[in-house]
Amino acid sequence: AVVQRRVRAKEKGSGDKDKNNPAPAKDKSNVQQEIASIVKLALKVPYKKKKITKEEYKNIMKQVVSKVYESRHVKRGDPLRPDKITEMVAVYIKQSKHHKAKVTKETGAAAEAAV
Repeated sequence: AVVQRRVRAKEKGSGDKDKNNPAPAKDKSNVQQEIASIVKLALKVPYKKKKITKEEYKNIMKQVVSKVYESRHVKRGDPLRPDKITEMVAVYIKQSKHHKAKVTKETGAAAEAAV
């Protein structure tokens, strides 16, 4: 009799969300797609204005998506914060510009030294 009650309770509750159980965890690809869509929006304007190249776009996309996904907040199940992700993208764009300027300066100095 006890077993039958448990089975019936499970059958009744199977369609309803239990208030005690947290929402089902999203799988990795869905979370990464959500992050990628936020990053795409943040990268759209700099890419259209030619502030970053296609390669830089791809590198920034990979770095930000992996970094956000691996953060403790996402692993805990906290909601994504587009404002923070956009700030992170801006930092990566700034780093990319700095790196590009540094490489250009070094190659220019090397070319002058060769002459």
